[in-house]
Amino acid sequence: MNCGNKSESCGGCCTRGFSWILLLLLGALGYWASCGLTDVQKATRAGILLMGIEEEPSSLDPQLLIPIENQCVMAALFEGLVLAQADTPEPAPGMAQSWEVDTTGSIYTFHLRPEAAWSDGHPLTAQDFVFAFKRSLSGRHADQFDVLKGAQNYRLGSTSDFGSVGVKALDAHTLQLTLSQAVPYFLSLLTHWAWSPLPQHILDACRTPEHGDALWTQNLVCNGPFMPKKLVHNGYLDVTRNPHYWDALALNGIHFAFMKAETQQRAFEGQQLHIATCVPSHAQEKYKASGDLKMDPFLGTYYYIFNTRHEALKDVRVRRALCMAIDRKALIQRVTGGMEHPAYSLVPPQIPHYQAPENSLTEDAKQAQNLLAQAGYPSGKNFPKLEILFNTADSHKLMAEAIQYSWKHVLGIEVELVNQEFKVYLDSRAKGQFMVARASWIGDYVDSYTFLSIWHSRASNNYAGWTDARYDALLEASNQQSDPQKRRALMRDAEGLLLEGAPLMPIYFYNTRQLVRPEVSGRMQHLLKWYNYKFMDVRKGLRGEKG
Repeated sequence: MNCGNKSESCGGCCTRGFSWILLLLLGALGYWASCGLTDVQKATRAGILLMGIEEEPSSLDPQLLIPIENQCVMAALFEGLVLAQADTPEPAPGMAQSWEVDTTGSIYTFHLRPEAAWSDGHPLTAQDFVFAFKRSLSGRHADQFDVLKGAQNYRLGSTSDFGSVGVKALDAHTLQLTLSQAVPYFLSLLTHWAWSPLPQHILDACRTPEHGDALWTQNLVCNGPFMPKKLVHNGYLDVTRNPHYWDALALNGIHFAFMKAETQQRAFEGQQLHIATCVPSHAQEKYKASGDLKMDPFLGTYYYIFNTRHEALKDVRVRRALCMAIDRKALIQRVTGGMEHPAYSLVPPQIPHYQAPENSLTEDAKQAQNLLAQAGYPSGKNFPKLEILFNTADSHKLMAEAIQYSWKHVLGIEVELVNQEFKVYLDSRAKGQFMVARASWIGDYVDSYTFLSIWHSRASNNYAGWTDARYDALLEASNQQSDPQKRRALMRDAEGLLLEGAPLMPIYFYNTRQLVRPEVSGRMQHLLKWYNYKFMDVRKGLRGEKG
């Protein structure tokens, strides 16, 4: 296998546009007479979903992908043991057709589908999951695997024996996962793309001394309902049906167009997209009236991170002053059109049975000024210029400008805006090369721990560098607590400490807003923003269409 072959579909550098791809596809399907139709009409006849997404995926490797916006791509290409469902937090069978849990709630035995295969036809086995999980323990999502027995010790280097980790292939189609203790949200956790299997036969073949296995995605082999057809960097990703997928599909393919919100709106208006996943705030009322705007609940929080290692932001009084100097409702009205909910805590209100602590970061300009003065900066005097880091998007820019004005107007602090392209921004944030950075967190599973765990002192996503031994102890105690009510109380106390320490500034809780054409049917979006493409189609009413 030539893993460096740039001419292959996913790793190629083709520059021809989507219309040419569609022309070939439509010709093969006998639709030459439809040349005068719009892109949407052509794609509808061909069973191709046209979807706009804001960012090109940072990687097609499920263990490297970070941003939530690209979950829709991962859902097309990879499938884990279980699948998220739109109408219930309980997952459905995926690669595992069934499973059992022992009486302790800590040993799960999954039975894989015997017909499961990779997109190249190679059988998918339990060993592919073992291989993937071992690799994940040194990846970006390694923290997620700490629920497995022995995983944290292996991840942190206390042992080099992977056999001590609770992952075992009992046979080709039986996978056993042993947890360090019963975890209430474990099946929900398995819906995250980091728990996807990997084709060991491909990664082994692609491994080189210079690049390791980094080149394997250039000729991506996957196990989801679709597989890559063509990737044009800064342009689009086309995926087509995986002929070896175990279940039936209505769609023949998906065209993911990488477009900012304004461009997506124009493309939707111009009959070039079935779904625009980003909607400019100024246009929302228009599409709400037309019925094209679809709003869904979404388990996510938009916030700013303070780099607590920076001299100007070490003092908690400064961080709290910054949090209290902004008017969240006014910011939301200006930036998102008033369709989001102000956030004074981190954990969203959709978490079942969880109640956030009483907020302590509400707007209070006078108290913010007093705190800044107590920290030695009355009216902002002698305070260094702050920098707000954000990635390129109109909404992030508008939010940063509004906060820049608030901090200057209320606190007398000068602020500079630093705009970086998405991949550069991610790298800067991960390396701690920022003072204040835009961020968001979307739940990996439906439990408050997914939001609180990233602020643990050892968490790889703790970009603020904030540490509090009391916070760590509460989180760890919550993992040992089997009583649901007592466990929620421990996490509530932990969130109280987090808000008191203010390494972040919550701004709003998300709703998803998308533009969806009437041709689309079966669109069901999970609380975690997953799509299940198996139920989707774009040929609604096509049989009655003339032309």
